[in-house]
Amino acid sequence: MYHNTITLFNFHKSTGKWYPSVISGVDLIGNKASTATKEGVNNGDTVDILIHCTREKAFTTSVGAKSYTGAKAYAQCNTPAACITFTPEQDFICEGAWSDLTPVIDDDYESGFYQFMNDTYDGVYRVKSAVYYDLLPHFEIGGR
Repeated sequence: MYHNTITLFNFHKSTGKWYPSVISGVDLIGNKASTATKEGVNNGDTVDILIHCTREKAFTTSVGAKSYTGAKAYAQCNTPAACITFTPEQDFICEGAWSDLTPVIDDDYESGFYQFMNDTYDGVYRVKSAVYYDLLPHFEIGGR
């Protein structure tokens, strides 16, 4: 338990960049599924991710500590590389450690960086929900 590594990609709208954060020691529980529609088969994979943090909502990443900030505060943040947020329907998580921690420019990809990642790699999940629990400080992230 708590032996997985993920990379969280936070989108910062004012810079147009995705900021990666590699976090180890998380629990990733995936469910593989697909649904049939008139148009064909849709990917129905879901994931629940448990990410431990401090009571102050700080995370240990591959480059040091980063603090959690809410989505609205993150949008106004002048140092987005120093923070983490979980914005539903915007941010995404991929399994494993992303090797290049340089912010990614979304416009460098025809359909955007998330779409490129989702089309190219398995284990890419858009954040659908995020809940913080303070008894044993951690976030539970739902993704699809």
